[in-house]
Amino acid sequence: MIHICMLLCCIWPVQDDFIRNLASGNLDPATLSDAQKNQLLVALAQRVIELEAERTKPASADAERLKKATALFDQIKHHYTALEMDQAGLKLAMMEAQFPEVKQTPAYTKIMNEFNTIGIEAGPLQVAKWYQGAITFDDVDVVLIVFWESWCPHCQEDLPRLQRIAEPFEEQGFVILGLTRVAEPATDESVLGFITEYDIHFPIARDTGIMAQRLAATGVPAAAFIKQGKVIWRATPDLITAETIAAALQY
Repeated sequence: MIHICMLLCCIWPVQDDFIRNLASGNLDPATLSDAQKNQLLVALAQRVIELEAERTKPASADAERLKKATALFDQIKHHYTALEMDQAGLKLAMMEAQFPEVKQTPAYTKIMNEFNTIGIEAGPLQVAKWYQGAITFDDVDVVLIVFWESWCPHCQEDLPRLQRIAEPFEEQGFVILGLTRVAEPATDESVLGFITEYDIHFPIARDTGIMAQRLAATGVPAAAFIKQGKVIWRATPDLITAETIAAALQY
């Protein structure tokens, strides 16, 4: 009985005088009458039932809200992949209206900073040096700029992947341009080693920092589609598919 009393006092809100006296030690469990023992057992059983009901109840309002926000964010990512920037903008406005708390998150601030670059003039292209190839925005119809570093694990996945999916579009005037700041611990040697190791054949240059600043690329990897000198898309390269490149060429 002592163990039952201790258990009950741990899991039961101490409101009833009888239970409160047990919890405070004012009552000796050994002196309880049979009626009091039964009352205690009934209370314990009722509390167990309530706790089980709480454990198995439907998702809370917060969980449902998170689920809806996640679904809306997935729609935004889908529009980005299809380069449907008008629809993406509408969904971003919906996100802000329905879930205003997201405005306080770094992730949402980053997305909006990227989205707000769409439509701006991207050029002229300014680089510190070329590691291979050399282009200007006037040379090609659509340029995909990818900001990267040789030590970045995501860049090591994204650059070879983007090169593979871009190859069928090269004859249509599509070019990838890789820009690196050679941020520590990167060096010119590690950049050249990356190019060789991953067999990268598109133009690679060292950014002075001006292009990254213009295109709100505060980290790597980052990507932007430039068409006729203007930014038409800005996000992370993991969202880019062959569909995205095809849409950029038809934009």
